[in-house]
Amino acid sequence: MLDAIGSATETIDFLTFVYWRGDIARNFAQALAERARAGVRVRVLIDAIGGRLIESEHMDLMSDCGVQVEWCRAPRWMRMTASPWMRMSVWRFGSPSVGRRHGGGFV
Repeated sequence: MLDAIGSATETIDFLTFVYWRGDIARNFAQALAERARAGVRVRVLIDAIGGRLIESEHMDLMSDCGVQVEWCRAPRWMRMTASPWMRMSVWRFGSPSVGRRHGGGFV
């Protein structure tokens, strides 16, 4: 999958229900960020429960490079207790099911 990401030239739409910590998570974040820096439109949709353990440094790397990161399926209790970057994303845009971390959105 990393090879496919690395060879993308126009768009990447990446949906994941689980995003953990460690080397694999870092490799994916770096690959997606690199493609965004190269001008590829990169959109990532992360399940709020399965992705709740993602390290903020991966989120920052991707968003700083222009990756559009969004969350889906965040239950109300999670929106109240989640890490600050997830709380901001869900409440900033006000949707009960999808919160955008940074501007833009999936079209």
